[in-house]
Amino acid sequence: MTMRATIERATSPAGKNPWGHPKREVLATVVGTVPCRAWSKAKRDVDDAGKDAVIEGVAVMVPSTTTIKKHDRLTIRDRAGAVQFDGPVYVLTKRRIGGSGSGPSHRQLFCRRNF
Repeated sequence: MTMRATIERATSPAGKNPWGHPKREVLATVVGTVPCRAWSKAKRDVDDAGKDAVIEGVAVMVPSTTTIKKHDRLTIRDRAGAVQFDGPVYVLTKRRIGGSGSGPSHRQLFCRRNF
């Protein structure tokens, strides 16, 4: 099933906070919406100092012309607009696959989703 991914990129405001550290990044810039295919790779439960969390690995395929960077955030919906992967999906790594001359090429993204 073809899906759509909305890509959000963090922007760093200029200046420093009152303690002299850089201001916190803001996820406000929407880079665009691209066609994609996404699927869940693995889920694992993490117990850290009495706090439980579920971390899911998500693989996403997007066209090779997509401008995407590490740490971008994705919202993945189906063609009707229903959310397929709720919660923020963060891009961890990307790689180019296919495209041996005349064939289509894509970018495969490995992402993380926290519950």
